[in-house]
Amino acid sequence: MLQEHYPNHIHLLRRRRRLSQKQLTELIGLEDRTMISKYERGHVVPTLEVAAKLQIIFGVNATDIFPRLFKQWRYEIDHAKGARKTVRGASDIWLSRLPAGSTIRRRFATTKYYLNTIRKNCSSMSIAAVIGRAT
Repeated sequence: MLQEHYPNHIHLLRRRRRLSQKQLTELIGLEDRTMISKYERGHVVPTLEVAAKLQIIFGVNATDIFPRLFKQWRYEIDHAKGARKTVRGASDIWLSRLPAGSTIRRRFATTKYYLNTIRKNCSSMSIAAVIGRAT
């Protein structure tokens, strides 16, 4: 029943510690207790600083405080990983269907090679440097 009303476990953990919203507000260092109510009801997602303080106060991980949020984020990340694999796989299938030695196949393979090189090295050098190396 509790999960039906609250999208996170802040309310449950606060009640287990026998803290009022006002006491929790003082521990976190907020000015107004209404923010605690907004956090508990899921109207506002706490900042990283507030979430870290909640972890310390309750002695649990953020995943235990915000299980629905972490489940949603996990789904989004897994979905994005799956979509990326599908796109890469589709380009490989398309490339394999082109006649061997054709100009289009060579150009596509060369472009794909350069894009992969840029993707791997983008943190250490600029795109212009990668392209300059290739020519």
